[in-house]
Amino acid sequence: MKISLPICTPSILSFPRWSYLLGITECYKETEDWFFSNFAQIACNNDYYERGIELFIDYWRGGQEELLCNNPFLYYRIVGYDIFDCIPLSVLEEMLVSQIKKGFYPIIFLDEAKLPFSPYYSKNGDSKFPHHCLIYGYDENSNEFLTAGFGLEDGDIYQKFSFYKVDSSLIQAAISSMSEMIKSGQIHDQNSLFVKARIYDFADYPYGYPFNLDLLKSDLLDYINGLNSRESNNFYTKRVSFGVAVYDVLIEYFLLLDKDIKSIPERQRADIRHIHVLEEHKRILVKKMMYIAEKYSVNFDDEIAQCKNVSSALMKIKIILLNTNKPANFARIAANLAKIKVFDKEVATSFLNKISLID
Repeated sequence: MKISLPICTPSILSFPRWSYLLGITECYKETEDWFFSNFAQIACNNDYYERGIELFIDYWRGGQEELLCNNPFLYYRIVGYDIFDCIPLSVLEEMLVSQIKKGFYPIIFLDEAKLPFSPYYSKNGDSKFPHHCLIYGYDENSNEFLTAGFGLEDGDIYQKFSFYKVDSSLIQAAISSMSEMIKSGQIHDQNSLFVKARIYDFADYPYGYPFNLDLLKSDLLDYINGLNSRESNNFYTKRVSFGVAVYDVLIEYFLLLDKDIKSIPERQRADIRHIHVLEEHKRILVKKMMYIAEKYSVNFDDEIAQCKNVSSALMKIKIILLNTNKPANFARIAANLAKIKVFDKEVATSFLNKISLID
């Protein structure tokens, strides 16, 4: 018998915290208003260079930990390896299957290098890769878990989100390896969780979520002005740049690479994810426009065309970074980003002006 919970390829693929949770909730039309009310603002840390840490660009929804109880359409149960270590692996497998049968998706923090779909897969076990893995089903006939994650298939040159069958023994091995890593102090436990869609609560307060045009307008205004009005009680935002100001940080980043490539740690040089988030953000903006156009009968044809042009320009930079990492490209990329920023701000402003006229 095969058990499979609803799963889809989500709109946002930048990081697992988005793709895993949205891969569940986007299966339900009732979540559309919430999705299109959010994800208009982006942010990044602007102190990465002086602190010697990774530059990190992501969507901004107030700075909460998205994997931990910040999606209103999911129930969350959070566990750590202090619990897992008390359960024999064979029993742990039974527990995972039992949770799936109850409608819960396990999102397990494990050693992904043990999983064949992973680009970090190590047949001889000489490498480790801590990561979360989403499990959405189980095939009792083949004794395989149904998983979702970022992997490489034949002919792929970069990772893509897809769905994979993984033998249960490999899931056990990945959990066991992570347990040993945590015990030896190589890494701290980043929690595993079980989430379940609130299917029957969608229409009920507080879990129902009508489209929030005011929130979208506020986030777009912040984006355009490079500001943040969604302060967080748990996140210090003085070291963070918002909206179009992210372009300035990214321009500085590529100019630093151009001046002295060794000034940035090797594994953080010319990280394609930075451009990907900006480009994906434009695609999400186009989806917002199409959604609002249908909902309120507003014409966004010009804005959609302009936004697609910005997305195409960013995609060209992604292709450059995929094909070559030579310093000669970095100054050119910085110059192109300065031009793209202008057009990005213009299209966001035009979009905001039109939705501000909606009653």
